[in-house]
Amino acid sequence: MIEPTFEAAIGMSRKWDARAAGREVARTTIDKLTRPPDFFLLFSTIHYEKYGGFQEFLNGVWDVLPKGTPLVGGTVAGFMNNYGCYTHGATGLSVSGEDIFTISDVVHNTKRSPINAANKVISKIKPYYNKKNGILLEFISGPTIPELPVLGKMNLIKSRITSEFLLKFGIRATSLFGYGIAKDSIILGEIKKSFPEMNIIGGATMDDGKLMRNYQFWNNSVFENSLTFLYIHLKNKFQMDGVLELVPTNISFEVNKTSNGNTVLEKLDNMPAVDAFFKKINKIDYPLKSKDLLYRATMSYPIVSEDGKSSTGIGAIYGKGILLGHPMNRKKIFLLRGSGHHISDATKMLKNTLEGKKMILGSMCETCVDILGRKLYDQKTIVDDMIQDTPYLFLYFGGEHYAHKDELLVRSHSMNVLGVS
Repeated sequence: MIEPTFEAAIGMSRKWDARAAGREVARTTIDKLTRPPDFFLLFSTIHYEKYGGFQEFLNGVWDVLPKGTPLVGGTVAGFMNNYGCYTHGATGLSVSGEDIFTISDVVHNTKRSPINAANKVISKIKPYYNKKNGILLEFISGPTIPELPVLGKMNLIKSRITSEFLLKFGIRATSLFGYGIAKDSIILGEIKKSFPEMNIIGGATMDDGKLMRNYQFWNNSVFENSLTFLYIHLKNKFQMDGVLELVPTNISFEVNKTSNGNTVLEKLDNMPAVDAFFKKINKIDYPLKSKDLLYRATMSYPIVSEDGKSSTGIGAIYGKGILLGHPMNRKKIFLLRGSGHHISDATKMLKNTLEGKKMILGSMCETCVDILGRKLYDQKTIVDDMIQDTPYLFLYFGGEHYAHKDELLVRSHSMNVLGVS
């Protein structure tokens, strides 16, 4: 059987000026196609916020992109494509093919009203849902350091009174102002309930690892605290897979008490969560004093459920409670550990999904950038050896999303891949 016509192309820009970068990333992407694109995925690092702004960046894209092309995307910590590994710049993926069906949209207030946001996505997709050939590409506002008026940004609070207030009221209040965890597990969970066999790949947009702000792109507009999505029907065959980038250690905890939808660990091993956690990792005091660096300092101690289907990092420490980036609804959890060797092994596990494809789209955790550093190119070499000249794009997110058949994985420290034949 002859596969339907399918073309994919990758482009990029490292120019500093926002509009010039927008023009270049669009031009270098679509010029590789023999026909106009059916859709365009656009991603950039946070830098253009200060070098012309993201609206000007999009204006540059639309100076080149054919009018009416569906466009979705957002800010990421970095990306890996056929050209290299980057933590500054912009990249695009465009596709044209035979009878590709697309719908795209944006929904808002994902942190404040996640159920409402999910229902809007569901209602948009429902008339067109195809459980066999449909794929949802989604990019949601990622986690940011919680912030409240007067108190400011808060992710390391030792005061008992302040921390108790935050655990009872503050976490919910921060969502009203568009801060805190991404709520991606809630939104995608609702979507999966309505469409049990939905195929999903995407991630949580973010900045350069500081967790201060992030942006989402839809057509010619820039948003915050939103979800942009593209739902497509493909006639081509495709494969999907997802693996953890890190490996579990033998350091485990019994989970005795949680709150706030299982996103706050209050008691571990029958002790206050913070005491139990730092006792196990041989730290007498909290790992640092600087609030803005908590995320990077604790990335060495990500948490995974016993079944491996839930993994997350520490988002904040409030007194004796630990705020997680994703819910952890298992009674036993483990610490993960990682190195370049583990990430390389995880990449090789995706060989069957990567080989022999016409396009690869992948989501990876931002912590890869921190763990691998200059050794990111070692991972790229592994990918290049497996897929040869296939156009590919891996994005470094603040949380990765993968769903195939009856499985939904919303987690951190994972690598997820869509391969189209």
